[in-house]
Amino acid sequence: MEPEPNNVESWRRKLYFNGAVNSTGNGVGVDLVFLKAKQILFSVKLNFDCTNNVTEYEACRVGLQVALEF
Repeated sequence: MEPEPNNVESWRRKLYFNGAVNSTGNGVGVDLVFLKAKQILFSVKLNFDCTNNVTEYEACRVGLQVALEF
């Protein structure tokens, strides 16, 4: 389905993201949901020490990057 420039509904996507810090490491999760219930789940393990706030920012950044690639 090709999106029509004048139809906002055909361009609609939802992006859910979350970051976490725990004793086993840091990571982010991304869920990109398309119009017809198609989902893309994506997770990334961070290889640097950071706070919970930083993981949330990284999750948002990764989510936007994944959305732009699709």
